[in-house]
Amino acid sequence: MPTVSVPKLRVRSPRAAEVRPSRLQAWLDELPQGNQEDSMEQILQALYVQNRTALEPVNRLSLMELYRDPVFNISESLAKHYITCPFPMTDRQFSLAGSVQRLFEELANGYKIVANDLISRQATKKNKSEFAVSVQRATYTLSKIVNECCEIYRPYPAEAWRQLHQLYQLSEIEEILHHPIAKMAADDGANTIFNSYERALLIGACNPYGLLQGECAQLFDLIPKWRGHVRISPWPAELSKDRPGDFLVNLASDRPPIPLVKLEQSDIDAGKISQYRLLSTLSVVRDVHSIMKSLSADAPKSLPGMLGVGGGTNADLLRRFGRVLAGVNIVRRSTRTSYDRDVPICVGMNTIHFFANGQRTFQVSGPDEDAMRPPGLAANEEFFDLSDPAVGKLHDPELTEPEDALDLTLYSNIHRLFTCSVKDQGASGVCVVIHGQNELYIRVGDLVGFQFPTPNQWSAGVVRWLRGHSAGALEFGVELLSPDLFPVAVKRTIDGDKFFQALMLPGNRSLKQPQSLLVPRGAYKSGEKLILSREPGERLQVSPIQVLDRTGSFDQLLVALPRTAGSGSES
Repeated sequence: MPTVSVPKLRVRSPRAAEVRPSRLQAWLDELPQGNQEDSMEQILQALYVQNRTALEPVNRLSLMELYRDPVFNISESLAKHYITCPFPMTDRQFSLAGSVQRLFEELANGYKIVANDLISRQATKKNKSEFAVSVQRATYTLSKIVNECCEIYRPYPAEAWRQLHQLYQLSEIEEILHHPIAKMAADDGANTIFNSYERALLIGACNPYGLLQGECAQLFDLIPKWRGHVRISPWPAELSKDRPGDFLVNLASDRPPIPLVKLEQSDIDAGKISQYRLLSTLSVVRDVHSIMKSLSADAPKSLPGMLGVGGGTNADLLRRFGRVLAGVNIVRRSTRTSYDRDVPICVGMNTIHFFANGQRTFQVSGPDEDAMRPPGLAANEEFFDLSDPAVGKLHDPELTEPEDALDLTLYSNIHRLFTCSVKDQGASGVCVVIHGQNELYIRVGDLVGFQFPTPNQWSAGVVRWLRGHSAGALEFGVELLSPDLFPVAVKRTIDGDKFFQALMLPGNRSLKQPQSLLVPRGAYKSGEKLILSREPGERLQVSPIQVLDRTGSFDQLLVALPRTAGSGSES
């Protein structure tokens, strides 16, 4: 019978492991509640020693169950320091996240050792309940590792997915996939091995590095609603790649599920069909589609029960989740070519507007002429180019004397320009890398502007995925919304409403892109009309046709303007 990888036992240890449950419980109760980092380090060291000490399987399982709640409680407390932080992370945040990950890994190791010991002693039938508990706890803990990596856009740790697949395969062989497990608080609805495994698979299948910040945690909490909707079956002899919601699971790989629409010929070895499984999520896709229909414009905007997220239902998250599972817009339709060049980049609607408008704030003549000017920023205000070493020194606390330090709150309206490296490019997007730009913070869904591919011409793009490989460094994918843009002013038709900054993206027939308008998220309500101004004195009433895209920072609206209203082709 196969086993799962675990740390090797040591003949000698620099510290003896506490193997008496009563003494261990007393020690855990005495850990400092006011210093969670110290408690984490002590538990991490204790687990490390115990996982490398020979113990009886049942005794080890009893000890692991005592560690479990303190580990989850401490990790939840410490995660607040980095889970919602801007990206890229600081050195401290990155280090703290790594420590929490190692804590989870040692917890999973302890349960895996119990499972392996029972296998080696051929005691899986005799101790069926203990074996099932150890496998389920290890599977759930590994699913938490996978989920937390996705939450902070950190690459999966090596072997995490392979271990998940190994635990599932063991459960298949021993026929304990659906063996009932006593529920504990941290399980949160995952009380069988299959429940824990399907949760990890759904997270891995939903393009988690492309979710908005905080959405992965919401999805992890929502997935138990679809318990029983997921099917895992042996790989069929013949299969159509066009079936929505189907994924390949390679039990011998260290990879998450692969959508069939992205399957390559090299992904399947005809001589090893037994190691493949078909993951079908069609029932989940149908349920999400049904939920989205109930959340239409004529229905209530929230649903009770498990779908409650932050006081209501996150319709945008459910829409993205359903579309990805169904295989919509996840196939790369063009090849990527390497591209090594530094380009200027800026983030946010107002900052892109500022640079695209010749480093001037947009002025609207008449009573609203000051509406476009951010508070405290003159029309001819300078901006900070943080790629300039002389300017960068002003923002480096290690190079600035305390008495000379700048109060950066005074510069909250200063527009910042950065430098990034374009790693590769395709027909509709680029992969961007940044290093050491401490003032630049990026989120999935952020609107970015950069002078690419044409120098001195600003293009608009949206960040679709992130990966943080180290502290202070980020790699992210940008979908190009348009190779050109025009700064405009927009206001609602409500009396007394102020103009706000927006961007017009001209239509492009060759790229099959209609003319659209980018406005700040929440600035437009369905059914409303807008007043648009491209130049002083112009007032044009427009009725957006539909919302093309919506992220955490902007709405992209399909609009049709008369030819005389401005340049750019009609949609």
